[in-house]
Amino acid sequence: MKLFFILFAILTSQILPAQSNNKIQTTIEVLGYSKLTIRPDAYVVNLIIQEEEKKVGYTTIGKTPIDSVKQELFTQVAKFGLKKGDIKFSGTSSRELSQFPDVLINQAYTVNTDNKELAEMLVEKLRFGGLKGVVVRGRYSQKLRDAINDTLNNTAVADARRIATELAKKHGKASGEILNIEVRTNSIASFGIEGDAITDYYNPYSYNRFEVDNRDKIATCIIKVVFELK
Repeated sequence: MKLFFILFAILTSQILPAQSNNKIQTTIEVLGYSKLTIRPDAYVVNLIIQEEEKKVGYTTIGKTPIDSVKQELFTQVAKFGLKKGDIKFSGTSSRELSQFPDVLINQAYTVNTDNKELAEMLVEKLRFGGLKGVVVRGRYSQKLRDAINDTLNNTAVADARRIATELAKKHGKASGEILNIEVRTNSIASFGIEGDAITDYYNPYSYNRFEVDNRDKIATCIIKVVFELK
């Protein structure tokens, strides 16, 4: 009889943890993923101007002052329906020369617009002495960012639900209510928005560039979701 109780105790200690684990397994945790290709709803036009060298033959005798080039900028953009107040000063710098007049001052200006046709027209047709570059970049308004964020999150949760349902079904169960959601990554937060600072106003790469940045933007999101397991 004593031997029987010893054997029963050993068997019970092996069975109960398995029964306990089955009872604890009441949730299922999965990762959901979403991806969107998006288009900007606003544009920033970067305008680079620079003092021009004045030459007689091959000899530099002076330069056109930056104020004169700036005035020409205002005159030329007016032909595209832009007013002086539409052009915002961004910063100034200079380019060193190995000869007289030693340096050429340059300045950067920006125009913010939601009119892509206007932005493209400035790239294609704005030309005058002292204009060194017109580069257009997309911007994303807060309203658009919020809408994209909601879509990314909802799609990622739906993806998590799909995965959880498939996994639960394999074990003869079903996924129930959402118990917890944790956003792991959402790349929309890193996208440029209206009013963002531009950091490469006088980067040499901006010189002699007349282009619209039409590269697709891809926004992604990863969400961890805990479902009830029924």
